[in-house]
Amino acid sequence: MGKSEIEAFLSHLAVDRKVAASTQSQAFNALLFSYRHVLEKEIGDNINAVRAQKPKRLSTILTKEETLKVIHALSGVHQY
Repeated sequence: MGKSEIEAFLSHLAVDRKVAASTQSQAFNALLFSYRHVLEKEIGDNINAVRAQKPKRLSTILTKEETLKVIHALSGVHQY
């Protein structure tokens, strides 16, 4: 497996398998380690694979009114 196959594999992880960016990075580092320390070959750090994107998360914040509705829906000793 050469540089082009490694790039194709890492791109496959991002595009087809839709893995998280951390998963793709872990796969790259595992390959890099294997080549350097097991196979004793350098593949270089300039791998041009499609990078997985970190998900964009919107924070969910309740308004004051929504928070009061939740509190008023509670029952028991710990309502307030």
